[in-house]
Amino acid sequence: MNAELVRDLMVRYWDGDTELIAEDAEYTMLATGEVVVGREAIRQMIRDFYHGTFEAQVSERSTYFSQDHAMFEGLLVGVQRRTFAGWPVEAREVRLPMCVIYDLADGKISRARVYIQTEGLRASFEASN
Repeated sequence: MNAELVRDLMVRYWDGDTELIAEDAEYTMLATGEVVVGREAIRQMIRDFYHGTFEAQVSERSTYFSQDHAMFEGLLVGVQRRTFAGWPVEAREVRLPMCVIYDLADGKISRARVYIQTEGLRASFEASN
């Protein structure tokens, strides 16, 4: 695939088209080491992350597209509702830098690696204590 096609597919995915996740895709949450495999399991993980562990939205900072790869950099803004990466719940507001690297194959997302700067959790935890 060329970078323009990758961009078009990723924009559709970020707009909510989860059919673009391959049936056997693998998403890795680097902050916790969790690996989720399969479209339906990944959909559930995304729902749980944005509306369970956090009640949050992501604002885009930058994106990058190349042949068979995409990168999204953003800021997760919301409230932490569950323990994440060892940080306890205190229903506190968070602003966490994040980056996701995607691999694409055959017009679908085949793999993603999610990087979240958990130092923001440390700072908000220390400020509340």
